[in-house]
Amino acid sequence: MFTIVIPTYNERENIVPLVRALYGLGIPDLYVLVVDDASPDGTADAVDALRGEFPGVEVLRRPGKMGLGSAYVEGFTRALEAGADVVIQMDADFSHDPADVARLIAALEATSQSDRAASQAAPLWGGIGSATSPARAHRRLRACCCA
Repeated sequence: MFTIVIPTYNERENIVPLVRALYGLGIPDLYVLVVDDASPDGTADAVDALRGEFPGVEVLRRPGKMGLGSAYVEGFTRALEAGADVVIQMDADFSHDPADVARLIAALEATSQSDRAASQAAPLWGGIGSATSPARAHRRLRACCCA
């Protein structure tokens, strides 16, 4: 399962075309998790309206503007708890090209099973959701994704 985490604040105009572009790639087992910080422009409502068209879309509504870093931590944690094999981060403003997601996934799938298993070794995560603080988990996730 591939999960794309997209933090938002006032991205109503961008989020609908972005979600449509992502699902237009035809990636099986794709889930999109939008983490919205109580956008006053109705971003979260726009995402909810897409659920009939794209059942794999979910919005995590946060009570206020809590920041980008914590949005990624909450989104990554939710995705991993839901069983995501791969978590991809994207901005909602199209600064990341949706077509790059297909290329990234193709590269991941081309990786041998043994390489993938080695990269997902349990010690890397160090117990997200248990004794590991969200800040430490975020640093580890960023180290994994950006290395």
